[in-house]
Order: sequence, then structure tokens, then C-alpha cells
Amino acid sequence: MATTTQVAGTSGSLLSSVDLADEMAGIYSNFFGNMYLSPKIMRFIVRKECHGKAIDETYRQYMERLRGSPFSNKEWKDAFRISRNVLQTDRNPDNLDVTDLFCLLENLFARAADNGTRDITGMMNKLRVVKDLRNEVMHNMAATADPQKFSDLTTALLELVRETELFYSLPQAEVEALEKELQDDIDRRLAPEKQVIYYTCSRLATSGKNAVRILWETRLSSEVLMFSNEKVHRQAVFHPLELMLKLGASGNVIPYTEIFQVCEKFIVISGVAGAGKTTLLKNITLQFFELQQVKVKYLQPFNQLILFECRDRSTKTLSEVIEHHFEDLCSNIRKENVLRALLHLDVIFLIDGFDEINKVSSNVVMEIIKKTWRSNCRVVITTRPHFVKQLALILSKNDICHTECEILPLIKLENQLKFLERYEEYHGGSNRSGELCRSFSLLDKNVRSLFTEPLNLLLFCHLCRHFPEKIPLWQTFADVASDIFLLYKTLVLTKIVDSNYINLEGLVDDQFLCIGAAALDFLKSNTLSFSEEEFRSIKKMCNFQLKSAEGISDIDAEIFLSVVLKVHRPFSGKGGITYTFHHKSVQEIFAGKYIVQRILSCNDSINSILGLTSIKRNW
Repeated sequence: MATTTQVAGTSGSLLSSVDLADEMAGIYSNFFGNMYLSPKIMRFIVRKECHGKAIDETYRQYMERLRGSPFSNKEWKDAFRISRNVLQTDRNPDNLDVTDLFCLLENLFARAADNGTRDITGMMNKLRVVKDLRNEVMHNMAATADPQKFSDLTTALLELVRETELFYSLPQAEVEALEKELQDDIDRRLAPEKQVIYYTCSRLATSGKNAVRILWETRLSSEVLMFSNEKVHRQAVFHPLELMLKLGASGNVIPYTEIFQVCEKFIVISGVAGAGKTTLLKNITLQFFELQQVKVKYLQPFNQLILFECRDRSTKTLSEVIEHHFEDLCSNIRKENVLRALLHLDVIFLIDGFDEINKVSSNVVMEIIKKTWRSNCRVVITTRPHFVKQLALILSKNDICHTECEILPLIKLENQLKFLERYEEYHGGSNRSGELCRSFSLLDKNVRSLFTEPLNLLLFCHLCRHFPEKIPLWQTFADVASDIFLLYKTLVLTKIVDSNYINLEGLVDDQFLCIGAAALDFLKSNTLSFSEEEFRSIKKMCNFQLKSAEGISDIDAEIFLSVVLKVHRPFSGKGGITYTFHHKSVQEIFAGKYIVQRILSCNDSINSILGLTSIKRNW
């Protein structure tokens, strides 16, 4: 059946016609029932149960007054779980959804049961049916589209009203008025007034997930390896990471798939440069859309996923982020309405690289923080360790509790070999030689300790490919650093081998000193990511060095920079490009080479070199 539905556009007009297709009507009804009707009846019960609560009391204060003593933080956390932050601050049931309302009533009734004053069995059974229907409809697409679920819900709600009559000995007139109001709501569920949000939720459920899948599939499903143009399928080489829970969690180690088992809605994942933070979020995104056609249990409770990068300098508001994810839907419905609807669903917000936040992206992050903590959303934010305190302070100022997890380095040899095996298997298939893993396992233990992050292990793959004969000779970090530097030099020389310039190796050395000087300046300010403007500044300095060498006309500095620096293009395809060294240790190697050369050629002291703000070009 064709649909003639018109929805809110830029003018903000409401639905003018609701001749919905059967499936859409079923989905629409289920969202309407579970997001409007169920909370409405449960709020009625909360008001009856909390008849003695003062208007200015929070639900935590009310519960503490009833029990005669304050909750410890652990008691409150254990009793109210994911709803504890909302119930700690809210005073009005109108702000609570089904999950929060059920949790509150469960605790209120449990106290009554402990006192032996009332039999709560019938009431809790009826409430649990309503809560379970909500969870089934919100997390199972087949149930979401099943019109029978709405019929089941209306029956359950009417039974809950009758149970409420008995439980509170309500006057018949009050019960009949509530039943009539419920039935009127049921009968006019497809009426246009004030129903845009439920229609939008139904659209998000039917087409929103596929729209976002299409957005991210081509961008994230493969990656180009550093030092080559080889493409690999990201999930084929992804190494499952382990995380250590921090902040009072006794340092428990969990697989990354258990991050959503924590109570807090906000999860901060920290890790050093190259630990795999961005790769982890990309993999979660790909798993969410089931590109491997498998069910991923830890992601099943969520209806939708939003991915945002803190390095983004062009997206100014959360509404613009939503518009980018749901472009077609926002063309028919105002993006503000899409955002409102989205916040009624169970959504994961993935925020990548808080350590790269800027004035523009900070506005978006603050919007996410302020608009999601009272909703069903979960927010995962990655950052480097030295930005954790700053992020924790921001969350605390917004009354948000969070769980911090740290990505564990790959210290055990068996885990390092498993990582390497994935890349070797991907390239060699059934013909892989195993030489990569054998070479690594024969390394001195102290040398192996240099390769504890995924990015460094990937660097080992390239070193093994280019200089297999050198690897058995490694004894110290200096040996490894020297060959890393040699790898970069070799790769650059292959790109300029056709030049007529006589001393190409000397030219590369001079260019690497320019880059090393920039690396040192950025390290002094703890900068690992460079903007396009900063990249142009480095390029200008390198080209200045090239012009000082006679007989060069066919080489541009960008050739050297393209090998040494990694280009980060926004996931979304919008906004500016940023640049980094492939790893902080590589940046340190280039900076170290520059320092050594300054000492040898100019007899400068370490203090004078580190104190310079400008770069000396006459070596």
C-alpha cells in the first residue's frame, strides 16, 4: 500500500495525513504505545505511590526519608543501576521513561514488601509485562513492526489500570476516567496533533539504520596500510582489545565487548597514541551494522549509532551531525525533530579523540553531554591518558558519572603473535610462511617490549618486509630506531630515484632534519596532530631547504612529508584534514635525530635546543 504521509518539514508543520503503510503504522503504533502510553500510566502510579513526596524533593531524597537514613553511593548504585543519576536529581515523574519508572517503583514496592504492609506480587507482575514489552519492541525489529505487540501492550496497560484500582482502592469514577483517557489515546494514536516525534521514531526504525550503514560502510570497511597502498578489510585484521576498568573497579580486565555492562551511561576509553582507540570505534561501528552478517550480542540493545570525531572543525552543532547521518530523513523532517526522536531511542554515541578537540567540535561534544545523559543513550569517548582529567572534570561539572577504561598494551608474546598472525594470514592466506611471527618471537625480550601497541606491531611488519636481515641484530631501542629511520629514508628514495640530483641521500637527510625540527617543536607543546595550516608551515620550511640546494627543480617537499606523515581524513568526508606521525615514537625519533645533529654540527647544548622557538636552517 502506498503512503501519502506528509511530515514536518522546514516550516515545522505537523503530519497533515496519516494514511500509513501497514508496516509503518504498526511500527508507529508500537513507538507511540511504549514511549507515550506506558510512561503515562506508570507516572500515574508513581504519583499515587509517592503521594507524600514534597515537590522540591528529588527521588533520592524521598527514598532516603522513607528509609530513615541516607544511601551510601554503593547502595544507591546497586539498587538503582542505570537510572541512579536521573533519580538522584529529578523531582517530577514527567521526566522519567519506562526504564526509570520501573526501577523507581520496583524499589518503592520492595521497601513496602520488606515492611510486610502490602502484597506487591500482582502489581509487580503487571508492571514487568509492560516493561518487557517496551524492551522487546525497542530492541527487536521484528517485534517493532508487529502490530500484535501494540494490541498486547494496550491489553497489558488496561490490566495494569485495574490492578492499580485494587492496589490503591481507587474510587470507581477515577478509574473509569483513567480507562477512558487511555482508550481515547489508543483510538487517536494516528491523529496528527503532537505525533511527529513518534512518526520520526518509526522512520528511524525502518530506514535510519540502513542509512547510517550506507554512510559508514564504504568509509570504514577497509584501511590502507602505512608505507604502502595496500588495502585490507578492517575486521579481518582487527585484534580484539582488552580493557582495564579503573576508578574503583579494582583494575578488572574485560574484553572490549563488555564495556556496556557497566552501569554508567558515559564510558571513557583512554590509551596512548597507537593503542587502537580509533580502530576500536571503527570496529564497533562495523559490527553494529552487521557487515559480517552475524548477530553481535553486546550491541543488540541499541537502536542506532552516531559517530563523531573531535578533530572535526566544520560541524558546528549536534543537529548537523544528525543531518549528516540521516540526510534523506532530514530533508523531509526538520533535523531538530529527528534529533528529538533519536534521543527517545537507545543510541550509542561514539566520540573519537577527545584529545584533538577544538573550539568547533567542543560545542558538539557539550551538546551530546547535555542532551544524552537523561536519555536511553550510551556515550563512548576515546582520549589519550593526559586528557582524562580534563574530560572527567567536564563530566563532573554536568553531574555525570562515568566509567573509565584503559586499553591494555599487548605485553604477552602470545597476544603479540596473534596480532601479527592476522596480518600475515591476510596477505599470505594458506601460503603464509610464518616468518613474520618467527622473527618476532626470536627477538630479545627487552626489544619485544617496544612493540606493545598495535601501531608499533604494524610498523614491525613493514620493517620485517624491508629489512629481514637486520631484525636478528636488534639489541636495543637505538637499533630499532635506527632501522625505522632507515625505512623512512628508503621509502623516500624510491620516490625520488628518477631525479637528476647527484646527492639524493644528503637531500633526504636535510629534509628529515627540517621535519625533525618541526617534530621537536610539536613535542614541546605535546602536539601529536597537526592542522592543514601547520602542515603548510612545515612544507614551506622544507621547500625553503630544497631551494638552498643547487640543481633541484623536479622535487617538492610534499614527497618527503607524504611518507613521514599520516593523513587523517574525516570519517564523514566533511571538514579539514589533519596530519600525524605514524606513532609518537616515530615523532620522537625524528626529533632526536635533529637534536643529535644540532649538537654535532653546531655544538649547541640540549637546553638551548629545547628552548628555541624558531628553527635554525643552516646546519
